[in-house]
Amino acid sequence: MSMESPEVVQNTEAFDDEIDLKELFLVLWNGKLVITLITGFAAVCAVLFALWLPNIYESKALLAPKGESGAGGLAGLARQYGGLASLAGINIGGGGGESSKSMMAQQKIQSLDFFTRHLYEKIVLDLMAVDHWEAASDALVYDPDVYDVKSRAWVRDVSYPQQIKPSAQEAHKAFLEVLSLSENEETGLVSIAIKHQSPVVAQAWVALIIEAV
Repeated sequence: MSMESPEVVQNTEAFDDEIDLKELFLVLWNGKLVITLITGFAAVCAVLFALWLPNIYESKALLAPKGESGAGGLAGLARQYGGLASLAGINIGGGGGESSKSMMAQQKIQSLDFFTRHLYEKIVLDLMAVDHWEAASDALVYDPDVYDVKSRAWVRDVSYPQQIKPSAQEAHKAFLEVLSLSENEETGLVSIAIKHQSPVVAQAWVALIIEAV
C-alpha cells in the first residue's frame, strides 16, 4: 500500500503598499460632510458642557508656624544656612519644632474631630446643598431636591445609612475634596486653599479654619 503526499502549491503575490495620496484625498473629500458634522457636534457638546458646569473659585492663605519663645527668627536662619554650616562640619540644628508643628496642624485640619467641632454646623449647608452662586446678587442658590429654603429643612431622598441631613462623616468627605494643604519645605510656610462656587464662602471658610487652628 503506497501513500501519496499531497502537493502543496504556494502562490506568491506581490502587494503594492504604496499609498495613493490622490485616492486618499478623494475619500476624505467625499466624506467631508460627515467629518464636518461629527466635529461640529463634538464642539457644540463641549461648549454646552463647559457652560453647564458651575464656576469654581479658590481662596488661599499662607500660614507660618509660631516659634517657641520667640525663636522663630533663629529657626529661619537655621533653615537658611543649615546646608552651608553642614559643609563646615557644624550642626546648628534647626526648625524641627516648627516642622512638626506644621505637620500637626495639617493633620488636625484634615481630621474628622476638628471638622465636627469647629466647622460642621457652620458650613454643612453651603457645602452639601448649594447648586450655584449668582454673582450679580451675591446669593447662593440651593438645590431644591436637597434643601427647602422656605421651610429651612433638608429634603434629600437618601437611603440608609445616609441621613436626610448629611452626617458629619459624609460632610467631612465632601470637605476634604475641596480642601488643599501643602507645605513649602524651604520656607516652612503652609498653604491652605478652599474651593467653592462662591468666592465669598471660600474666603470665609479659610478664615474659619485659621481661627480654629
